[in-house]
Amino acid sequence: MDVEPAVARHISGTLHELGCDRGRVVRAEVASYLAQPATPFDVIFLDPPFAEPVLPETCRRIEQGGWLAPGGYVYLECPAAAGEPELPAGWTLLRSKRAGEVGYHLARRDSTDTPGGSHG
Repeated sequence: MDVEPAVARHISGTLHELGCDRGRVVRAEVASYLAQPATPFDVIFLDPPFAEPVLPETCRRIEQGGWLAPGGYVYLECPAAAGEPELPAGWTLLRSKRAGEVGYHLARRDSTDTPGGSHG
């Protein structure tokens, strides 16, 4: 999902080149998209604009809305200077690395949690 038409076309082209028939590209603002009824994903890639500190809120909306399937993975990018991302309860940070100014992270949602449910 991206708001930029050129980016959406590029992602669609890449899915086609890879022969991926399960991928779907959506052009939308993330807040309005996450306000819809959820269809859980196994993998989510989050790479918001660095100038906008929206990653913690986006992760919270993904969790509360049930967008990430139990046991699903989230790849996150943010400024390296920000350190490890703030994650919702029930998500485990598996890896964190840095490439120049970019921090990239892999998290996994616990497989026993219920999307949008309470976490103990």
